[in-house]
Amino acid sequence: MAKAKYRIKAITIEGFRGFTAPQTIEIAGKNAFIFGVNGQGKSSIVEAIRWALFGSTDAQEIEVRDTFYPKAECAVSFDLMSSEGSIQIRRELRPGTPRSQKIIRDAAGKTVPEKDVLPQLARIGHYEGTQVIFAAQHVIGR
Repeated sequence: MAKAKYRIKAITIEGFRGFTAPQTIEIAGKNAFIFGVNGQGKSSIVEAIRWALFGSTDAQEIEVRDTFYPKAECAVSFDLMSSEGSIQIRRELRPGTPRSQKIIRDAAGKTVPEKDVLPQLARIGHYEGTQVIFAAQHVIGR
């Protein structure tokens, strides 16, 4: 079975939906399970990753911003690691701008084109209903 080229090291969410303060979730390249009671941000974490990768449609872009966040800025970034190095994907929605911007940087902080580091993602593009699936389920004991 082929291994994934990149694994999520950490996710930082700031001003996105219910995240009223910057929060970093360390995953360290391992499998992660997100569970808890309703209304605690589980879906927002997954949606933040989807938004960082693909953005939103025109009508929904402003809706991701937390209106109670004092900086009025919305940003999601996640660090990806692989045996070949690491990259950071960051999407920002700044005050006064109607559209977000995605920036991909290598380990040295240099901006790199998406097609060079994540060619499959560049081909998919953003379409309404794009799904993010983190890992295949494995059948154990069959």
